Amino acid sequence: MSRKGLVWFKCGDLRLRDHRPLVAAHRDCSAVGHVYIFDPAHFQRNLIGEPSISRRRLLFQCECLLDLQVQLQTVGCALHVVVGDSADVVHRLVEDLSVDALYLHDEKMVNETKLLGRIQQRIGGERVVAVYDAGGLVPLDRLPFPLAKLDSYSMFRKQLFRRWQRGQTGYPFVDASMRELLVTGYMSNRGRQNVASFLVNDLRVDWRWGASHFERHLVDYDVAANYGNWQYLAGVGSDPRTTSGAATRPPVGRYFNVAKQAMLYDPDATFMRTWCPELRPLCETQAQRCGDDAAAAVACYVDRRLLTALLQEAGADASGRRIDYPAEPIAALAHGLDPVADLLTAKDDLVRRTKRRGVKHGNIPLLAQAS
Repeated sequence: MSRKGLVWFKCGDLRLRDHRPLVAAHRDCSAVGHVYIFDPAHFQRNLIGEPSISRRRLLFQCECLLDLQVQLQTVGCALHVVVGDSADVVHRLVEDLSVDALYLHDEKMVNETKLLGRIQQRIGGERVVAVYDAGGLVPLDRLPFPLAKLDSYSMFRKQLFRRWQRGQTGYPFVDASMRELLVTGYMSNRGRQNVASFLVNDLRVDWRWGASHFERHLVDYDVAANYGNWQYLAGVGSDPRTTSGAATRPPVGRYFNVAKQAMLYDPDATFMRTWCPELRPLCETQAQRCGDDAAAAVACYVDRRLLTALLQEAGADASGRRIDYPAEPIAALAHGLDPVADLLTAKDDLVRRTKRRGVKHGNIPLLAQAS
């Protein structure tokens, strides 16, 4: 067997395990090359005018490539990293190395499908292009529309979106998650659901802006998971659940009230304290006013009306500097500003959790209760 193969690694399959193109190439060929391509097209500005890949995500990709290189070396193989247009690089390598078969994963996305078509046209003939399913969420033939007809969208509500990106919405639970993403390149699944719902349902910003922002920064970015989750939260994906019945309200099950979510999933405000440090002195002062009540400090992060009043009262921190946090929220929540019923329901859960943790608790001073 004198067949020569070339395995084309993509950013989403930089591994040896569970890699069908790699297994097939080494099974069918006597000589196999391995390549990864840094295509300048991947670094162009996206639909919201930003670089498609952040420095942190790029660094993560480089670290993954180094790890893959080490893994290949342990089994006597090498990884070649090339910069250039993907179609040109593949065509040149196939010609120069007399490759008989190209092995790769098919990502089944619009740009990737077009690129694969270009490559098949250029290296077709007697050469084999072995394409393996990368494991999408939905089979291509079950999509309710052809990929070629995905529409474009216009730029709008840019200011709201920018504040969401920077973690300056005025809702600490949202801001903490967005800041974590910018600093670490990671966000918990709960955080992703909340910030996506907030952008789509509360700010009414096109979900594709948010998906593009996640694509740029998430080090664990996966195109199918990212866009599938955003479509679900935006109510444009496939889901048997019905809507709430009012055109202005989000679909049932897809709306996350960020005030209630903060109470349920960050009951002692540890996460919000970590990523919104400018609010710590303010909330600690409020806790002292309430007899060192830990729950009172938590309420500062959760009840936006209370936080607004405290920011207006404080004006500046102990050093005389103005507290750098939005004095007013970016927008009211779609189901009302910190609904009392939601907060009081979550409060009961908070009390139970703080008791178990040995944290002193008491009556949470929600300004909304008095209004």
